[in-house]
Amino acid sequence: MLGKTGEADSTKNSRLDGDFEAGAAAGPDSVLLRIEIPVTRAEQLRRLAKDLDESPQTLARLWVMERLREIGAEQERDNGSGPNGSHELTSAAVPIGAAAVPPPESPNVVAQAKKRLGDAHITDPEEKAAFAETYAFRQWGPYIASLVLASRGRKLFGLDDIVQILRDELMPEAYNLPGALETELTLRDADIGRPGEQMRPFACIERVAPGAYSFIGFQRARALRAGR
Repeated sequence: MLGKTGEADSTKNSRLDGDFEAGAAAGPDSVLLRIEIPVTRAEQLRRLAKDLDESPQTLARLWVMERLREIGAEQERDNGSGPNGSHELTSAAVPIGAAAVPPPESPNVVAQAKKRLGDAHITDPEEKAAFAETYAFRQWGPYIASLVLASRGRKLFGLDDIVQILRDELMPEAYNLPGALETELTLRDADIGRPGEQMRPFACIERVAPGAYSFIGFQRARALRAGR
């Protein structure tokens, strides 16, 4: 529902609605938009946001803005004129970032790519269960890439090798989309030797020389940590 700044309807369908309210006041030439959605849809949005490593609020805003662009483009096409009133062909709305953010009910390309890779390359049930628990690309991307490299006899590899095999071979349809951005790729969070505990439950590689790593897997990494 739309309302002028400070005039948003206070009625709530559930406690979840507050998660999607704008956190700051709108400007003088803007309106505040509060979205109330059913609990089931809110849960779908949260799951999708987790897969994309984004907040539900950001994902909802991006999708709403993209849908408004699409509606505007459709109206201009139906009217046969562009934004300046001159007759012109209108193209599809420009996607936000690398690709348009899909609505919560749409299949997610990145999540599908992750599942496909896990099913195709992970045979150990415990490793597959740990892989399913990962949620950030910087966790599961290096794992699946280094697993495949190791299965091909590559004992040592670096970040460039991880990037190349993910981009060109393993997941070209999803690579560098939201939730699998190249800028998110790093090997330090997957390295068992990294100081600290933030991401190390999902360690799967071991640094053996500057810029050179070997694959050890989730279970061996956890066993090594437990023995320290």
